[in-house]
Amino acid sequence: MVRNRSHALGLVLALSLPASSCVSETTSSQDYGDLNARQSMAKGAWKIWEGQKAAGYVVRFEEKGEKPSVLLSVRNTHNQDLGWIDQLGRAWRYRPHEDPEWVSTGSTLQGVRHILELGDRARLEACDLVDLPTTP
Repeated sequence: MVRNRSHALGLVLALSLPASSCVSETTSSQDYGDLNARQSMAKGAWKIWEGQKAAGYVVRFEEKGEKPSVLLSVRNTHNQDLGWIDQLGRAWRYRPHEDPEWVSTGSTLQGVRHILELGDRARLEACDLVDLPTTP
């Protein structure tokens, strides 16, 4: 009998604990430094050639503000973003379902070659932003 009573008391306490707990909600705004969303505008474009074959595009984005920064988006011939190069010449390539992979540091052309896995024959030719293909 004592065993059943202590079992019943434990059950009553276990069921009543969630009902007596507090529920609170907080809202905060955090500064994530460089991870915060920023607004930038496309300011220039280049077509990437490897020999006589088109290999992709580079689009230059400039951010407005106190400390404007520049980011170069490296794209394939379908205008799909495959990587980027920052204003310090660091190049990253996107990998599906993974973090971006750092591939080089150097000139823009070196970064493009590494991101798109192109050879020494790759070159850049200026083009207008309106010449970029539209993505579906």
